[in-house]
Amino acid sequence: MKHTLEFYDVPQLFVAADTLNTHYLCVLFSQAGGYEYLGVQVSELKLHSFMAGEIDLRMMYEEPEADDSLYHVTVQDKIITADRLLSKADITPNMLPEPGFYYEPEEALATTETDTILIDLPSSDRRMFADISKRMGWVTSIMKDAAHKIAVI
Repeated sequence: MKHTLEFYDVPQLFVAADTLNTHYLCVLFSQAGGYEYLGVQVSELKLHSFMAGEIDLRMMYEEPEADDSLYHVTVQDKIITADRLLSKADITPNMLPEPGFYYEPEEALATTETDTILIDLPSSDRRMFADISKRMGWVTSIMKDAAHKIAVI
């Protein structure tokens, strides 16, 4: 498990990565006989868009970026296993999250312990900082939401 995004008694929504650093967004759909999640393989760009609150969670599963990217994921004894590939026909309505759920990055920032970082950045270097941010995959909306945690002079 790379990041837990929603937690209520157990992780409800989390991001996992495999040994090749491929990302998967996993949402809990059953706790009967272990924890079962619906996982979708997701690009870093789409994951950042979701985490910036720009994409509905349900759409992540209804419109995956690639065919053969939906998985049945189980978690037992802190071991995550993607035990089978699912087709869209295998997905039942109870496996999907409710429509209209948008991740709220402000909430995540408020519950995350972070330090304030002061960056003394000359105005001539701000364009370079923007380029670095883009190359590092830092989503602009998340950076704006984090502005109260980061001071750029």
